Amino acid sequence: MTAFNIWGNVGNQAHAMPMVKLTPTDPTTQGYVIYWNVTEQGLDYAPLAFDPASGDATHAANFGVVANKVYKVNSVQVVSSRKTGWAAASGTATRTTFDAGTVTVAQLAERVKALLDDLISHGLIGA
Repeated sequence: MTAFNIWGNVGNQAHAMPMVKLTPTDPTTQGYVIYWNVTEQGLDYAPLAFDPASGDATHAANFGVVANKVYKVNSVQVVSSRKTGWAAASGTATRTTFDAGTVTVAQLAERVKALLDDLISHGLIGA
């Protein structure tokens, strides 16, 4: 059997990772993301799981987006960096429906508080 390597260049140095490390148990549902491991100063990999029925890919760890970059779906930006300057409101949070023609300011404020709480908890906005 021929040994294959994945090669990557960093600066003036070339680095290789043996392909045998990237042989999944089930190639129809498993794969890898290849990245540069700063600690090890070499190519490394992280496992991914694929669901052929839905097309979903999952990873057991977090995905990060570099500063000043965005997350897109079908070329449409859906998330960017956190918008700061927001603080949680006090009082009652309400997440029920309302009639836009008859809602009171107090009822609307409860829904705005719930929305702020959820956005802060999600991480899209915050202090």
